Amino acid sequence: MKYEHVVFCGLSDFQLSLYRLFIQSPDIKALLRGVNSQPLKAINILKKLCNHPELLDLPNDLQGSEKLIPEGFCGAGASARDRGRNHGVRCDWGGKFIVLERFVVPAPPLLLGFMLILRAFVDSCTKFGPRPMTKLY
Repeated sequence: MKYEHVVFCGLSDFQLSLYRLFIQSPDIKALLRGVNSQPLKAINILKKLCNHPELLDLPNDLQGSEKLIPEGFCGAGASARDRGRNHGVRCDWGGKFIVLERFVVPAPPLLLGFMLILRAFVDSCTKFGPRPMTKLY
């Protein structure tokens, strides 16, 4: 028997400020309308923003986000040298990661193989690794 749970996750404060910038951005509005519109690019930026902000190449993906970027942020455009050798995932920057960390971290290692992890999290895991590194809840 398999159980599936739907968990609604809110955006973190950082994600919420980036989202507000996203919906007001003239660059995003230009991607959605006009002669050279690219709606899939705008959707891709929004998808990355909702999964985890470090998937974005800030400030290149979202113009005007320079003042919102917290100290220690390493987005998708950062090189391995900029990230540092033991760069972990800041769970407090992503709402899904805050919830997921509560499930994954306290679970015994034998149960981790049986846990059903949110489908959207799998995309993020390929970049960050299978286990979040902070406990800030």
